[in-house]
Amino acid sequence: SYAQSVANQLQILKREDISLIDAPVSGGAGRARAGTLSIMAGASPSAIEKGKWLLSEMSDPKKLFIVEGGIGQGSNMKMVHQVLAGIHILATSEAMGLAARFGLDPRRVREAVVGSEAWSWMFENRTPRILSEDYFPGESALTIILKDVGIVTSMARLKGFPTPMCGIAEQVYTAALARGWGPNDDAGMVRMYYLEPVTKVVEAKSEEGEAERRTRLIVRMLVAIHVCAAAESIAFAKHVGIPLEQLYELAVDAAGGSVMFRECGRDMIRGLTGDAEVWSKTARNNLGQLIKDLSQAVDEAFEAKCPSFLASGALNLLTLDCQIMQEEPRKWPERQIIPSLSNMAILKCNDERDGAVGEDGCAGVGLEPGAPSIVIEVARVLLLAAPLLNVISEVRPLSPSALVRLCIGSPTLEARDCAIAKLVLHKKWRMRPRQNPTIKRKMEWRRTGPGVAATVAKESPQHPHAPIRSLTPGSPMTTLQYLNIALDKNGILSDIHESHGRIEVWLVNAFDSFARITRSACSSFVTWLGLSLATLVGAAPAATKDKRYLVERDGTNYTVFEHAATGAKLEFVTNSGICETTPGVNQYSGYLSVGTNMNMWFWFFEARNNPSTAPLATWFNGGPGCSSMIGLFQENGPCQFYNGASTPSNNTHSFNNYANMLYVDQPIGVGFSYGTDSVTSTVTAAPYVWKLIQAFYAQFPQYESREFGIFTESYGGHYGPEFAYYFEDQNNGIANGTIKGDKIDLIALGINNGWYDPVLQYKAYITYSYNNSYKALISQSQYNSYLSTYTSKCVPALNSCASSGSNSACESAENTCYNGIEGPLSEVGNFDVYDVREPSNDPYPPETYATYLANPSVTSAIGAKATYAECPDAPYEKFSSTGDDSRSFLTQLSDVVQSGIQVVIWAGDADWICNWYGGEAVANAISYSGASAFDAAALKPYTVNGVQGGTFKTGGNLSFLRVFGAGHEVPYYQPAVALQVFEQTMQKKVLSST
Repeated sequence: SYAQSVANQLQILKREDISLIDAPVSGGAGRARAGTLSIMAGASPSAIEKGKWLLSEMSDPKKLFIVEGGIGQGSNMKMVHQVLAGIHILATSEAMGLAARFGLDPRRVREAVVGSEAWSWMFENRTPRILSEDYFPGESALTIILKDVGIVTSMARLKGFPTPMCGIAEQVYTAALARGWGPNDDAGMVRMYYLEPVTKVVEAKSEEGEAERRTRLIVRMLVAIHVCAAAESIAFAKHVGIPLEQLYELAVDAAGGSVMFRECGRDMIRGLTGDAEVWSKTARNNLGQLIKDLSQAVDEAFEAKCPSFLASGALNLLTLDCQIMQEEPRKWPERQIIPSLSNMAILKCNDERDGAVGEDGCAGVGLEPGAPSIVIEVARVLLLAAPLLNVISEVRPLSPSALVRLCIGSPTLEARDCAIAKLVLHKKWRMRPRQNPTIKRKMEWRRTGPGVAATVAKESPQHPHAPIRSLTPGSPMTTLQYLNIALDKNGILSDIHESHGRIEVWLVNAFDSFARITRSACSSFVTWLGLSLATLVGAAPAATKDKRYLVERDGTNYTVFEHAATGAKLEFVTNSGICETTPGVNQYSGYLSVGTNMNMWFWFFEARNNPSTAPLATWFNGGPGCSSMIGLFQENGPCQFYNGASTPSNNTHSFNNYANMLYVDQPIGVGFSYGTDSVTSTVTAAPYVWKLIQAFYAQFPQYESREFGIFTESYGGHYGPEFAYYFEDQNNGIANGTIKGDKIDLIALGINNGWYDPVLQYKAYITYSYNNSYKALISQSQYNSYLSTYTSKCVPALNSCASSGSNSACESAENTCYNGIEGPLSEVGNFDVYDVREPSNDPYPPETYATYLANPSVTSAIGAKATYAECPDAPYEKFSSTGDDSRSFLTQLSDVVQSGIQVVIWAGDADWICNWYGGEAVANAISYSGASAFDAAALKPYTVNGVQGGTFKTGGNLSFLRVFGAGHEVPYYQPAVALQVFEQTMQKKVLSST
């Protein structure tokens, strides 16, 4: 082990002054802070004596284990414990996924399991995260447990010991890693079984008692898996010399604990240490009944189209155990589970024997006398590997021959990605037909003499699949070679090429892939996270890579990009021909998967001028919960609907005249975005947007170094400051190494008609209603009355929200101020709150675009998968439930301005809902180094090519602009002004007249 290599180096260097202790820990950051870790320490007696004070300070007194055997045994103790943890984590997801497939209430299933013989520490502690979908980033990343089980299986191979259940877990974790879930919490493995949130399952109506029967089936499935896990851990511990009683004491109440380990583990240990009486002890879990229950669970899982990776593996192990012990099925009920599994876990059939197997060998595997022992090993491998077909094809485990066909012939699994096991077949040897209780059909392997139905092929640059006419006996194939095996409809291996009386066939052993990759990627891989008096080292899993590929769905071609760093996935259409019709200008539209069933819509348009050097800007509409397609089609995108037309035309004032533009529908459920919406506030929205930009950079790295701007409106007075603040905070974390990601070079923030600060802006409703350039809405006496309500009711409620920060206080403040001020004022006359000049039924800006986006030919072309929803209620209601509207983002806005980012606060002066009085009050309240000069500045005319479009003032990097004759959506009403404001801000300049 690594610890032993360090000890050897210290000896070589003659550093007797350093006392080394191999002491991996368990318990996480919380217990580390509290000094209550579980520590497994292995070292010389003198080193333990010197370092025990430190170990005691860091550990729970009952959880400090001094492991006999010296350096390396601490790591081994943790390793055998992680056998349990690695299997139990996946078993939890397998059980909850099966419950969802059965249509059971997941909360009831959890209650049933936690209170039963199927309890495990992992089940009790992982299921709350499954029920809340708390995977991002979660408490324990998938890559951590994958690293742990990779260490287990790698060491098992090194020691020549089988760990089949842990091997299955490793492969399923590896499959999840390939889906980009590495950074997610390992509780998210439930998605391998049921992709939708399990809490959305509505318990299906069924016959009386059916739900209880299926719940009991899940309980029994877990019991079987936990018993196999206990046997595997204990037997492996014995093999590597770990004190078994000490392992029991450690694991029984630790993360690897389970009822089965507690009840069966001690008897397994007694049996393995020479207590013969335990083999005759009556066991509660009769092996025959357990196999029967488990077989039923696997069968019904198949019917429910649910993978059963561990359950199938456990069933095969239990069945193989009985057969290895040369017992007929009728004798299973007489067999007790504890001695059986203790022997099974060792799985040494004809151990240390190279010759043929006699009648008393391993007939239970289905082999005739005379078969070489290597055949037995491969037959066992194939039997145990059958459940892994679920990883490859997500179908029920098949026959060994079908395993070969699917794994070697699968386009999704190349031979080079599989480890290989050598099988030597003699001229007249065959396998007897046998019945696999999992598969329930007979399988036969046989040699039928000369006549080749299988072709051995070798990849070469000239001929990728050129046949090889002969194969030298005894010569191993390279990993770039494979077998193309012809099988008939029954899955029978019809022919195997014969050469000089014997051939070499390479079969897939999927157990090996991750650990092998790890070894080749890092030969000096540190095998455990260890605590040492001399050294503190960490292990990392093998690096994952981004993936790009093409798929076609319903006639639409998508590019798919899987971002390894964030686990995000981009799926988009290139150059749909919709909206942007300028020759040579590229566009991309599609989805970013920012979490489980969280698909965020984006639409990107390349700059019309100098796209290779132009900056990148994002546009967000407000709401909260309104689509950015509003801005794209009604305000500043490449196209608009003019003169009542039903199809869009070119917008000559599009923001992508100057910059590369990215429009985003957020949060989930808005516009074309679809799936699970976990966002309840502006603050919780920001990380998902940052994640989208990170994945966008990874797919389109040419934009990573570009200057970046955020432009938004309306509720963007919340979004803009918080998103900019969050991006800058992430940049700081990236710079100091605490966060992994790409820096976003944020240089500009523009917000028109924004809702920033309720204290300032509720008062502005009263001011604007009494005094605006278009028409007075209230009298002097009404003004005084509303001002009194604002002072006596609204402001105290908002102050309570700000001081307590509670959702209830902020929601109450929102209701108080709306009912007292905003609501009544909006009803004082017949006017459009977005353009006070027009009546409430104002048809502008036209909604033609929404009808256009409902056209199937349009949605297919752009790759949209959801029905367009402009401003759905659900996202708004989630924000409302936290009182987000009543929270001020003036502090974040001040921080952004103070950081030097170019900021413009601008507003159309015909808008009532987020009027320019409120915008100016916010601009004057921003706290930054240039605030005094800004406050003192007077408004002056703002012109575009000599034509006045409004009044403005500036100070340092802050600009404020009142736009004449514009409603809420300023670019729709004054496109030339809007484009000039956008260009000047993106050039890192304060506003100036032209």
